[in-house]
Amino acid sequence: LYQDQLEVGRLDNEFEEEMRIRVVVRKRPMSRKEAAQVDDADVIHPLKYNDYGRILVYQPKTRVDLTREVETLPFAFDNVFTENSNNCEIYDDTIKNLIPGAFEGRWASVFAYGQTGSGKTFTMMGSTLTGIKARNRNVKHDKNYGLYLLAARDLFEFASKKEYSHFTIGASLFEIY
Repeated sequence: LYQDQLEVGRLDNEFEEEMRIRVVVRKRPMSRKEAAQVDDADVIHPLKYNDYGRILVYQPKTRVDLTREVETLPFAFDNVFTENSNNCEIYDDTIKNLIPGAFEGRWASVFAYGQTGSGKTFTMMGSTLTGIKARNRNVKHDKNYGLYLLAARDLFEFASKKEYSHFTIGASLFEIY
């Protein structure tokens, strides 16, 4: 926070909007094994709206009288990306606007959270690290560079401007199990 805002004990609305936490969800494609299972339905349906996203989760249930039904549970997030979204789209919509703020004294953090196999490494490191190793030939590698690489590219491009030539860039990247 800026010192003058701390002393006054207030934050204006614009600054509050800039410092908020955003939650973004990306649906990964079903694996071949998941798609091959007859009883396994695609239970997550992402919906994109102008300012936010929703996910509908379809939960199959069996009633006491043994009739089957599907309960629909809606969840809202700041952004939602479908299984057809690429890393460049995700970067442009969620992270790219954080770069200029870093040169104005603001801090930014980005992290991926999810269970094993949910796509965290693919999103953060890119398809050239994960997609080729997994022999995934359907991935467009030029659209799926990792968010780390895309952010670093923009950071160094910004830092090459004359007014920022005195800046030093540092980064910490962690993978925690």
